[in-house]
Amino acid sequence: MLLFSGYLTIDSEPVNTMCRLRIPNLEVKEIYTSMILDWFETSIKMGRYRDLLRYLTVGDVENFSIIFQNFLIASASVFDMPTDPSEKVYHALVLGMLIGLQDTHEVRSNRESGLGRYDVMGIPKDPKQLAIILEFKKTASSDTPSLESIAQEALRQIEEKGYPRELIDRGIKRILCLGLSFKVSKCSYAQSFAEAVHCLAY
Repeated sequence: MLLFSGYLTIDSEPVNTMCRLRIPNLEVKEIYTSMILDWFETSIKMGRYRDLLRYLTVGDVENFSIIFQNFLIASASVFDMPTDPSEKVYHALVLGMLIGLQDTHEVRSNRESGLGRYDVMGIPKDPKQLAIILEFKKTASSDTPSLESIAQEALRQIEEKGYPRELIDRGIKRILCLGLSFKVSKCSYAQSFAEAVHCLAY
């Protein structure tokens, strides 16, 4: 419906009835931005939403995770999430949440860097500021591995695949690598800072 009404446009040749879509112009992008921000303000009080983004962009993952956990619980009802949502659902949810960083960061998703494709990257417009790499792992409620071990697995993927490479090539030295694991409305995380070529866990 969005495609045929002009709110999205085709950006690639269809393959087996599937194709890439894009927002056609700045005016429509502003409409989407306003709608998405309204949705997130419904889930989190505006002040807490700003705090969540601020904590993330300064690397205060402990406080970020507290608000983010509450956000996931609220989102389960506000966004009518399924009882066992896929990793893509969490990916889309976090990507939408990060739209609030558009003034300070370029937010990218599923792009190549190093030896693979990262889930989400926040590239600071000021190279002296903190860059962010997020990798998601979702587990079914019946799975035995702990959320913490799965978050560590997501973090190892960032490091082993060399996802910070694109940022390092841009001269950005402060990079937060964050592995996030999800189970329904629960979330765990593992983190590290990337300095130059190395990811140092702490």
